[in-house]
Amino acid sequence: MRLDLTEIAQHVGKQMSYQVDEPASSIEDVPVLSPIQGNLRFTNTGDLLLVRGFLHATVQMECSRCLRLFEMPLLCEVEEQVELRAVAARPHEHPQVTIIPEEGDNLFLEGNILDLSELIRQMLIVSLPIKPLHDPKCKGLCPTCGADLNEGECSCERPVGHPAFAALARLLAQMEEA
Repeated sequence: MRLDLTEIAQHVGKQMSYQVDEPASSIEDVPVLSPIQGNLRFTNTGDLLLVRGFLHATVQMECSRCLRLFEMPLLCEVEEQVELRAVAARPHEHPQVTIIPEEGDNLFLEGNILDLSELIRQMLIVSLPIKPLHDPKCKGLCPTCGADLNEGECSCERPVGHPAFAALARLLAQMEEA
């Protein structure tokens, strides 16, 4: 979906609301299960074009401890700003205001056209948790046999203490024997 923001860019103080209702299939790289819905408000402050609002959807995630797939509701707060700049094509012509993204920023803007699908994709990716858990009490997988410890204990022997200190434990045992 592409929105033309030329009209709002031309008038200081102008605001525009947009109800988002994008199908889940329109977003790449994010496993979205439900339509993406929300509200975005565009405001021309004179120097900046502000984009504020929220988006919500349901995404499919993989638990970082046990690798189980689960559905997670996601709420994204959108806060973006882009610089506005007046550009006159001819000396006696009324200047046209264009949106100027900073170098390397705002990959969802091309001229005064906003790629709404790209903005939504970026906001969803930023809102995803780094280590998603299907349950905060998830026990994870056994490091030896790979069994899901949420379903029950496995028969593997577990070392006592932290493995990083195993060499120190052997050294202490040798010192006690001597």
